[in-house]
Amino acid sequence: MDKNHIILLINEDLVSMDEEFRDEPYDIYYQPNEGQIYMSVSGMEYDGYDKEAYIIAKIENQEVVNWYI
Repeated sequence: MDKNHIILLINEDLVSMDEEFRDEPYDIYYQPNEGQIYMSVSGMEYDGYDKEAYIIAKIENQEVVNWYI
């Protein structure tokens, strides 16, 4: 999965959120068994179902501030 595709998925998730939550810092995980991303409030432990998931990015104010891939 390339960074442009990840950004597209992040933006799709942000659009579906209530506006008041969009600027929060989030850790972005890739779930390989699901083939999807998972957004978790930054600093919170991953609580998704895909135990193979790993962190790929951090966003703040709807922008990627760190890539981990």
